[in-house]
Amino acid sequence: MQQHGLLTVPKSELNPHIQRGLDLCFASILSIPCAISTFMAAALTKATQPEQPAFHKQCRYGQDGEKISIIKIRTVEKTENGWRKSSQFARFLRKYSIDEFPQLLNVFKGNMSFMGPRTIIFKDIKTLMEEGGEDYVAQRLSYKPGFGFGYEKDRMLRKPRIEMEKEFFENHGIKTYFETLFALAKTILKGNNK
Repeated sequence: MQQHGLLTVPKSELNPHIQRGLDLCFASILSIPCAISTFMAAALTKATQPEQPAFHKQCRYGQDGEKISIIKIRTVEKTENGWRKSSQFARFLRKYSIDEFPQLLNVFKGNMSFMGPRTIIFKDIKTLMEEGGEDYVAQRLSYKPGFGFGYEKDRMLRKPRIEMEKEFFENHGIKTYFETLFALAKTILKGNNK
């Protein structure tokens, strides 16, 4: 592996134009089933808790520190004492990652990919700096964020995220892209998202 400034040059890297083309291809294939699932999930969420919105928007860090907005189906309800997990149905949405389906819009926009580190919540930057260091955070922000880079397949093993991300930095070619798609599909179909 070679070093270039603060960033690590990967052994295998997918051409960004090819990655974008693959993203658009698979996003188009998934758009109709995801849209139907999102509509049904949002309708049921609203029906079970009509006083609260079915969706919520979050602002996070994307590639090169760009601030991007993502939309998720709401799976927590706001109470007087703060936020807490809501119904059993909401836990079902999280278990099968259905609450994240609206982020397919970000893939179409081009500020997310299927392959890449997850977006960073603003408040987590300090913790990431403390756990991984500035170089690690700079490396992480140099990539277009995604739904994950294949670590979904290791969720049940609870492998440290930073360790898996550093493995991604070393190698994220075409093989990793399709491994990520397979891992995402497996996570959704088996309900491995805890």
